[in-house]
Amino acid sequence: MTWPTVDDETVVALVAPLMGAGPHGLEYAVAAAGAALRQQRPVVMLTWHVGDMTKLCGERVRLVAV
Repeated sequence: MTWPTVDDETVVALVAPLMGAGPHGLEYAVAAAGAALRQQRPVVMLTWHVGDMTKLCGERVRLVAV
């Protein structure tokens, strides 16, 4: 699988809300959120960290807890 390229502006916008949350899983969360935010809407993401992913994606991605 090839991960999409994430530009600096996207990284800064995605990382800012998680600065206090610590580094656990941050790399993967940013990659997943960045990919989801670039998709044509509607977008649904399955996640067990709905709270953290909400901080990254806001209302633009429908999050479903698994």
